[in-house]
Amino acid sequence: MKIVSFVLFAFMSIVLSAQNKVTLIVDVPNAADEVYITGNQDVLGNWDPKKIKLEASGKTQRMISVPLDFPAEFKFTQGSWESQAVLTSLDDESNLKLLKPADTVRYQIKGWHNSIAFDQRIITSEIRHLKSVYFPSEDRIMKIRLPKNYDSQKKYPVIVALDGYSLFDLIADTSNSLSSNNTIPECIVVGVYHNNRGFETNPNFGMNKEIAENIFNPGSEKLSLFLTKEVMPLLEKDYSVSGYFSLVGHSNTAHFVSRQMLRKHNPFRGIIAMSMYSTPNFIADIDAFLKSPENNGKSYFLAYGKKDFGTEEAPEALLKDNDSFVVSFDAKGYNATHVSLPQSAVIDGLLQLFPAYGNFEDFDQNVLKDRMRLEDYLTSYSKKIKADYGIDVNMQEDTDNLYDCIKEQIVRGADVEKYSEWLAVASKKHTVSHLDMAWDFYRMKSWKQAAENYEAYLNGTELSGLRHHSANVAEVYSALKQPEKAIGFMEKAIVIQPENELFFRHWIANICTENKIEKAKAKKAIAFCRKNFKPNIYFSISDMDELENRLKTY
Repeated sequence: MKIVSFVLFAFMSIVLSAQNKVTLIVDVPNAADEVYITGNQDVLGNWDPKKIKLEASGKTQRMISVPLDFPAEFKFTQGSWESQAVLTSLDDESNLKLLKPADTVRYQIKGWHNSIAFDQRIITSEIRHLKSVYFPSEDRIMKIRLPKNYDSQKKYPVIVALDGYSLFDLIADTSNSLSSNNTIPECIVVGVYHNNRGFETNPNFGMNKEIAENIFNPGSEKLSLFLTKEVMPLLEKDYSVSGYFSLVGHSNTAHFVSRQMLRKHNPFRGIIAMSMYSTPNFIADIDAFLKSPENNGKSYFLAYGKKDFGTEEAPEALLKDNDSFVVSFDAKGYNATHVSLPQSAVIDGLLQLFPAYGNFEDFDQNVLKDRMRLEDYLTSYSKKIKADYGIDVNMQEDTDNLYDCIKEQIVRGADVEKYSEWLAVASKKHTVSHLDMAWDFYRMKSWKQAAENYEAYLNGTELSGLRHHSANVAEVYSALKQPEKAIGFMEKAIVIQPENELFFRHWIANICTENKIEKAKAKKAIAFCRKNFKPNIYFSISDMDELENRLKTY
């Protein structure tokens, strides 16, 4: 007899019911632009693109204040689906979302679908021009990329990329991609553009006896002061930053960011350095920094190209000492040249900036072995993320990383007690369906609870997976030695889903003959399956022959 087991991963739906008044402010590209909002609630027009119009609150600003249920999903239009607003790029038509209450949320519309050529890329970065006391005769350019759904009520880590011309778009796009899947938190990315890169970033390798190797050359000193005394205060004043600042550099600027890391009172706690040339003294200074207890909670990533000779010296030397470091450190080599390295290394570098984010490596020891309460573990995790990165862990947004990752470890360990703790926590944030619970208990071989939840599932309204789970139901009741209940389940399933009667009859025939009960029902089920057979993944016609042979034994 062929029995096929199916692995079904069910996803939890998010159900929140709180309602709060939110003010949405929209900046538009043209003074004449009219803006409508349409979304998933009555106050948002129930997806009618020309029902709810925003009021003018400025020449190029529109506004609306509405009481919302969360989560809220919506779009902006000019009154038709053809005129949807473009906020990021033309190929991004995803809904805007608000997952939790906020007083005010601001959006910037770049254009409208019916008025922008489809091959035009929408630039979403804000350009800032700074006057600096450290570079008094220069116009300093800085680009800033905010998260797609930037919310001034939330806090965001900041990643500052030097060499803006080559690194900014790469870092900003990769950061956005990683955060969209919650691999790293949403970040504000800043690009710093150099007017005289050589003067600002030439490394001090100790060649000039007038300048000690452990301090910056004059131009780099000015750049350091510009970053710490002018750029950071501006970001703290104008944007909702969390206090966790990172710095990224390549080649000359890799040396700069690493030397900046060693400075006293350095405010950048995360560093990515790619293609860094070094000296023995510099490596020794970095080694000492990475071992110092006062630097606990900081992060450092070194990347080198295997076709970029000379840049491997610091990474290879430091990796030998890695076990004694208190700083979160990693170094990797890539099949890359000096120029191509950033494209190869940027993902690993960004991940290294947030080593604690979504990291549950201690879960097995703390919760499953030491029996720490799950709620205490989650509280501890949230506190660590807050302490390390200055951000709050949003349980709704972190579903995949937090709940599913933890649940999977519990289920794989067949720890029913901890699963009950998980349910208590998860149910406060999400609706956990009976099918989800039945499947989890089935995998843990907790047959009684699996049966109870399959029965509750059968009595519900969402039964899209009923046919696929019928094999699991048969196994559950077989383990409980309750074949009559399995038959009753299948008979009820036939009434609910007559279109799948063939598959449910197959299980009735199989259960009856296997347990030598209900011979008449078995005979009827076999006859039905023969008459109505169609190729499927559950059974074949030859299986019916085997079942009929079983009938002869009782």
